[in-house]
Order: sequence, then C-alpha cells, then structure tokens
Amino acid sequence: MRGLEDEYQGRVAVVHMDVDRTQPSILQKYRVRGTPTFALFDKNGKLVQTFPGWPGKTAVSQWLDRLLTQG
Repeated sequence: MRGLEDEYQGRVAVVHMDVDRTQPSILQKYRVRGTPTFALFDKNGKLVQTFPGWPGKTAVSQWLDRLLTQG
C-alpha cells in the first residue's frame, strides 16, 4: 500500500482501519467480512466496490485511474 500512497499522494486518500476496534455496524456498512479487505470510494465518499483480500497493486492502480478520470 505504501507505494500507492506515494504514487497517488494529493489525489486519493488511503485509509487503514483496525477491524478489531471498529463497530460491527461500520464493518457491515462497508461489507468487510474478512481481512484484508480493500474498499474503493468515489470522491463523494460513496462506496464503489469492496474486494476481499488484496487484489494487487496493478489492479488497484487501474481502478484508481479509472475513478480519477471519471471526475
């Protein structure tokens, strides 16, 4: 994740959440069923997609680039 944080600095926010200290209702809201879970949000904070596990830097970069070009 560190590489993505550096690559997209100032254009996206990368947030890490400790699921052991998070309210169950928040985990349900964002469809977190296991760890790790990767969630992608649009610029308005709307959940776009949730991915169980880590899909890999290439896939995440493609999704972020697509979201950023949509404005």
